[in-house]
Amino acid sequence: MKYTAAVGAILTFSAVVAAHAEWTVRVEGPDVFGNTMVLIGETNYREMLVVQCDSKDQFALALLFRKKEFEQTPKVAASFLVQIDGGQTQRFSAEMRGWNDKHGAIVAEERSPEMLKLLEAIAGARQRISVGAEIGGNQVSASFGASGSRRAVSAVMQHCKLATLSQ
Repeated sequence: MKYTAAVGAILTFSAVVAAHAEWTVRVEGPDVFGNTMVLIGETNYREMLVVQCDSKDQFALALLFRKKEFEQTPKVAASFLVQIDGGQTQRFSAEMRGWNDKHGAIVAEERSPEMLKLLEAIAGARQRISVGAEIGGNQVSASFGASGSRRAVSAVMQHCKLATLSQ
């Protein structure tokens, strides 16, 4: 199948790697239409864990992986798993697809109270945020550090008005 090659590419460089960087925050806007986009993320040596949202209620939690520039990444159903500091694993419906010209991604776009709780857990993480994906019987995983996650999640909560999910 088409996605087997893409999953194989992920597996060739996907390993559990401890991250040593800090979460970054990028806020763009508001633009001329009043829209604001927020991108937070943490990078290990091979992958990026990203939360992207905007003031138009779009939301995505994604595990980004490098691909050859302009190479197509087929859309395939996946499961996205997240574990904070070795605690309980949470599972979300996701999709493997292209993110941009240089990255493919496993993307969960669930804007729900469960996702809000996960973001709060990421903000409270002390050591490690572990993520994984199951795609067509294959599994990939990565680990990211927690340094700066509280500040980064706070920016998402503020600019994308996610606190309204808990009400």
